[in-house]
Amino acid sequence: MKQFLLLLCLTVFTLANSQEKIELYAFGFSMEAPKEWFTQESEDDLRENLNRLDLTPELKDVFLKNLSEKGTYMAFYKYDFKKYSGIIPTINLIIKKINGKNYEHFKKVLEATEKKYPEIIKNYKTVSIKDIMISGNKAIQIVNTYNIADATGREADLRSISTYFYRGNYYIKLILIEEIGKENNTEVYETVLKSIDLTID
Repeated sequence: MKQFLLLLCLTVFTLANSQEKIELYAFGFSMEAPKEWFTQESEDDLRENLNRLDLTPELKDVFLKNLSEKGTYMAFYKYDFKKYSGIIPTINLIIKKINGKNYEHFKKVLEATEKKYPEIIKNYKTVSIKDIMISGNKAIQIVNTYNIADATGREADLRSISTYFYRGNYYIKLILIEEIGKENNTEVYETVLKSIDLTID
């Protein structure tokens, strides 16, 4: 456990000193950051952004629990969230320690989790769960839609695309979140996915 925490510290240092290319040497991971998007590495900034949304206590707990259990977290916003009042297209990079048995077991855990989300997230629907290949590495991609209200009470339909890379005792997740019908940043997300390089099996 201490060795893993040390790796996390090394990774955060690497992130803090990266610009367009994100290098996480401890995990054998690199990717290109979305071009001209805003980068956020502070947990306090993320909490501030969450507080601007009209989340139910249960839903906020889900987000913050996910945050508190993180190994490494980094977010990319299309717009400056300190100046933009609406729901901002966001790409999150998350690396978490897990006790996964193997790839198939990890996938079943994700599928089971998807079935629970409709109980706490309004109009939550799992659109698809599938295996894909990214840079020669097998990954699990989940697309879902749900409904959320912003700070003004305006309800918005959101879509997220999550891609999970199972790495044994941890996983790497890249997720795009955006408002349906407002704009489409799928191409940006796919460009980032294609730039991913994994060098540790």
